[in-house]
Amino acid sequence: MVIVVAAAVVVNATGNFGHARNFALFKETYKRQYASSKAEAAAFEVFKTNAEKAAKLEAANKAAGGDAKFGMSPFMDLTENEFKARYLMPKGAVEGGAAELPVLRASNVGALPKAYDWRDHKPAVITPVKNQGQCGSCWAFSAVSEVESMWALAGHELVVLSEQQVVDCDTTDDGCNGGDTISAYHYIEKAGGLVPEKDYPYTARDGKCKDSVVKKDAVAKIMGYNYATSPSTKNETQLAANLMSTGPVSICVDASSWQTYTSGILSHCGKQLDHCVQITGWGTSGSEMYWWVRNSWATSWGMSGYIQLKFGQNTCGLADEATIVTINTPGTHTSGTSSGSSSSGGSSSGSTGYTSSGSGSSSSDVGSYSGYSSYGADRVAKPDYTSSSSTSSL
Repeated sequence: MVIVVAAAVVVNATGNFGHARNFALFKETYKRQYASSKAEAAAFEVFKTNAEKAAKLEAANKAAGGDAKFGMSPFMDLTENEFKARYLMPKGAVEGGAAELPVLRASNVGALPKAYDWRDHKPAVITPVKNQGQCGSCWAFSAVSEVESMWALAGHELVVLSEQQVVDCDTTDDGCNGGDTISAYHYIEKAGGLVPEKDYPYTARDGKCKDSVVKKDAVAKIMGYNYATSPSTKNETQLAANLMSTGPVSICVDASSWQTYTSGILSHCGKQLDHCVQITGWGTSGSEMYWWVRNSWATSWGMSGYIQLKFGQNTCGLADEATIVTINTPGTHTSGTSSGSSSSGGSSSGSTGYTSSGSGSSSSDVGSYSGYSSYGADRVAKPDYTSSSSTSSL
């Protein structure tokens, strides 16, 4: 199956002619219009600077053993500071490993297959790629995506849930100015769950909490949350085992180098956490294992909204704060289990007999987002997974 790569064209052409041609393609691809010729000229200068940075990032990743490509992303006309202010959180907003949580212990899954992805699961347990817009709400998107997936894996219907509820109502975190997934889980548990997105639509800005909607319509309740690997050991084999036996994993990363990413395995980046996302699985290219990471910048970015991160080296700090929530199965009730409980309490883990089937995107089974259309969100294209022979063992 084909992955759609965000405007996969090389932008390292030298000279103004090459840059001008690529800038014209950029404007056409992303429907850019500028308020004045002066504003367009300024955007062109930024575009040229980003093209040069993309070429350097690609060379650095190649030197580090990766094959990531950088180029014409949707953010090529933003300065580095503009990009960080609009799409990332301040450095230090997430302090990986600061919370005292139990570490989930995977059941004995044996050797890890070469490829495993919850997007293959039927019925669907992954909602389509979303778009946070120009709001530093990634932490809410990551936490809500985790609850959506684990709610479905516990035997409930897959429901598109509300990030706006968390942005507005979680008073510990700071809405569009950043937050943390763990404190988001604490809010969700205390609030009695999440409401469907259709009942509390996303606006990409801070708003007043709609308490009456939350009290009336909350459906997806959680009973605890755990680390998928210890922040001190950052054991990615343990992380993979927990993902395979339990479900997708919320992570926080350093995404400062992701602005111009278009495709391939990223192997060279920082580790100061400023963005939160979700791991849905992993794959293998030749002898190289990598994680499939679902972002919240719409499908026009990266590989249909996903990025591949090199496995086994804590790329971008992915193992610093990797978490999984626990959910009650239908017909059971929370019995006072405290936050961070490692008890499954009736929550459903992923089927341990499941193997990658390459059956296509399960996200196509889920309706599109009424509240996201203006932000360009759409469905996920699914890669082809070719092998399930073992590459690593626990």
